[in-house]
Amino acid sequence: MPMTELDPLSAVTTANPYPFYERLVAERPFYRDDALGMWVAASARAVEEVLSSSAMRVRPTSEPVPNAIADTPMAEIFSRWVRMTDGPRQGAVKDTAVAALGLLDWNEVAATSARCAKLLVEARSVDDPGFLESFVLGLPALATATVLGLARHSAFQAIACTRDLVRSIAPGSTHDDVALGIPATVELNSALQSLLAQPPAAGSLFALFVDEGRRGGIEDAVIAANAIGFLFQSYDATAGLIGNTLVALARSEDLRDAVRDDADTLEGVVAEVARFDAPVQNTRRFAAADTTVMGSTVRAGDAVLVVLAAANRDPSVNPDPHRFDRSRKERRTYTFGIGAHACPGARMATTFARVGVSRLLEAGIDLAALNAPGYRPSLNARVPAFGSGFATGAVS
Repeated sequence: MPMTELDPLSAVTTANPYPFYERLVAERPFYRDDALGMWVAASARAVEEVLSSSAMRVRPTSEPVPNAIADTPMAEIFSRWVRMTDGPRQGAVKDTAVAALGLLDWNEVAATSARCAKLLVEARSVDDPGFLESFVLGLPALATATVLGLARHSAFQAIACTRDLVRSIAPGSTHDDVALGIPATVELNSALQSLLAQPPAAGSLFALFVDEGRRGGIEDAVIAANAIGFLFQSYDATAGLIGNTLVALARSEDLRDAVRDDADTLEGVVAEVARFDAPVQNTRRFAAADTTVMGSTVRAGDAVLVVLAAANRDPSVNPDPHRFDRSRKERRTYTFGIGAHACPGARMATTFARVGVSRLLEAGIDLAALNAPGYRPSLNARVPAFGSGFATGAVS
């Protein structure tokens, strides 16, 4: 396939973007894409330089909050997210989030996600054509909300609210998307504010987050906003990780046999899927000052598309990168980012994915019949669309 047939945005949801990414890494590791109006970082070196650069920001300096939501109640929540801000304040809040996550009982997190998965399996028949899609998209929000400490009713409401919030701030969101995102964000914030008043259950992620925040002088409102941020960040990434793990198992009888013979094998499978068929294919950075990346001058105000999925397949960091190896040694995975904005919830995402796939297998999902799905429309997330038909081709 000629390189001109794809670009790094349209590649995300094609049946097999990886030959395209392979050529980018080999031939155009960092280049200016005039059609997209941005730089593209594809190789591991380019991705590391961009994500580690002090000149790069997660938002344009001229637009710290997306214009589409600037005059809505969403703006204040968005402006408090560590994922969407830079500087010392961002570092302090992120350190607080990392500390709270580090205090979780991860055996209990796994048990909680198993209970959530069981509830979703019981909610509708496994034979229902829409079951798998609702499970893959529902588990990340339900499990995250439950780990935060929300009661079952509120946790189930968080599924639809998180969906609408994510759509409203995704690249290419419409006016109608934003209109749905506003009440969804207000409802999620109200649920978190209620937890502040209760107070939250001891040992819950929200309780730990609040305690760590207060010790560090972080306002409760900032903690509540970033609890919503956990829901936002886990949604596509975890749904894609669950879905792409199912796809990997569907395509390989050897993998299915290995998981059936030893359930612990699934942990390595999920870890390799995160690298091999990344649920988050790219992210963006914006130059706040003139800088250089791999010898090229990037001007202040320039945007950079950081193709994480291509860097994952760079042979300089992952030898024989196009081979799926659940036991890969010294695996380098850029899917969850690096540097100041590395995702603190990576362990939570992989735990939810592992437990979710395990529960689906126990429920009798026929993986051999899944074939290769299409993908939900997105400019950055690769999430299988099991309920909307199938596409030809295969990830290699």
